Amino acid sequence: MHDVVSHRVSLIAVQAGALRVTAPNAATVQTARTIRTLSVQTLDELRDMVGVLRSSDGQAPGLTPQPGIDDVEARIAASGIETKVTVHYHNSIKPSAAVQRTIYRTV
Repeated sequence: MHDVVSHRVSLIAVQAGALRVTAPNAATVQTARTIRTLSVQTLDELRDMVGVLRSSDGQAPGLTPQPGIDDVEARIAASGIETKVTVHYHNSIKPSAAVQRTIYRTV
């Protein structure tokens, strides 16, 4: 749920930023600026809330196992979409945990 909401709020922020740049008048620029600011604040608050929820299960924040590249194949299989997954590492070096989470969420 967090990923879906974050994605949509991010899209609102991007659209507001684009409107701010192309707006025909000062009032529209100001409104777009306000929408973008509120969207970014909402994303920060959502991130904080997820941290609190994760820590409320008795585990320390950040210690909850997060999905990565190794979980992509199972995620695709669970979708029921027939596909082939091939993972190649540059110089046999696995990406950082943050990059792996991003790849997983993108898939």
